Amino acid sequence: MEGASIAVVCENLKVPFCILRTISDSVNDEKLEEYNEEESSKRNIAFVIQMIEKI
Repeated sequence: MEGASIAVVCENLKVPFCILRTISDSVNDEKLEEYNEEESSKRNIAFVIQMIEKI
């Protein structure tokens, strides 16, 4: 929902945007693996850097 709010504001202001989300739980709340915030952050940073390099 937060991403949709950002999208609406950016669209209205004609500002390009990209939203990257991380899913930290499963649909039925079963922990399939332990969520590690630091590891997730590192993966997100690496992904964004790769995107920027391709632009």
